[in-house]
Amino acid sequence: DRLGDVGRGEHVREQVAQPPEQEGPECEDGHARLVPVPPLALTMRILGRGAVAAVGPSPPATTPAASTSGAFVNWYSIENARVEYSGENDSEGYAYGLDLQVRGELVPGLESWFNYSYLHTEERFLPEYRNSNLWGNKTWGEDNWVPRPTDQRHTFSAFLQDYIPDNKSWKLHMRMLFGSGLPYTPPNPGYNCTNSVRGSCVDSVQIQKPGPRMKGRFLRYARMDFGVGKKITLSEDFAGHDLVLQLTGEVLNVFDMTNVVAYTWTSDFQRVPTRLTPRTFNVRARLRF
Repeated sequence: DRLGDVGRGEHVREQVAQPPEQEGPECEDGHARLVPVPPLALTMRILGRGAVAAVGPSPPATTPAASTSGAFVNWYSIENARVEYSGENDSEGYAYGLDLQVRGELVPGLESWFNYSYLHTEERFLPEYRNSNLWGNKTWGEDNWVPRPTDQRHTFSAFLQDYIPDNKSWKLHMRMLFGSGLPYTPPNPGYNCTNSVRGSCVDSVQIQKPGPRMKGRFLRYARMDFGVGKKITLSEDFAGHDLVLQLTGEVLNVFDMTNVVAYTWTSDFQRVPTRLTPRTFNVRARLRF
C-alpha cells in the first residue's frame, strides 16, 4: 500500500508500491535467480456476484434476481481511521467486480503496468432489524439496498519506467492514480430534550444525527507522482557480492490535487474536509549486497 499517508482513503484506494521483482527459485548459493519478464502480460480476476462474507445461512429469496447466494453480514461504518461494527449479523450483502492488469517491458529491462478495477457491493438490513430505530435512525431500517463503505466503483493506476538515454544507472518513473468516490453517511439535524414537564419537552438543543445511510459520495481520488533514481555500485566484491546504493527522489502529488478522506461537520452543518497528502517531496536510499 502507498507509504507516507494516513487514513482510510490512503489505505484502501490504492496499491501502488514498486512493481514486484521478478525472482525465481533460489540458486545453490542461496540467491534468487532472475526470471525473464514477458514483453506483455495480462492478468484478469473476476469477482462474481455473491455473498460478501459467509458468516450465516443464505438470506431470503428476496435477494436481487442476479444474485446467486448471500450471507448475513455485520453493518459497519468507517470515519477516517475509525471503524465501527454492529456485531449483530443484522444485514445481508453482495458484491461483484473485475480486476485487470496489463504489465510488461515497454523499455527493455524495466517493467511497467496498468491496473483497472470495478467493484459493486451493497447491503440491506434483515427484516427483523428494519423499522426499529436502529442506531438512532429509522431510515436505516428501510427495505432498500445501500452501498457498503467499500463501494468504490472504478479505480485505475499506472506505473511507467524509463532510463536516461546513454546512462542506465539513472531511471525515471511516473505513477498515476485514480479512484471514484467512496460512500459516506451525511448528518441530519436532530433535537435532544434537556428539560421536560409532565412528559412534554420544554427545552431542547439541536444535535447532529446520522442521515440516510451512504447517500453521499466523497470526491474522486486522483494523484500523479514523478521520480528519479540513481544506481551507484560501491563495490563489485563485497563479501563475494556487489555492494549497490540505490538513491531515489520523488515528488508525490505533483499537481497538488485535493483528495478528501473524511468530513468534520460544524454545528451549523458546514462540512470541513480532512485532506490527504498535498504536494510532497520524498527521498530514500537503499543499500543492497
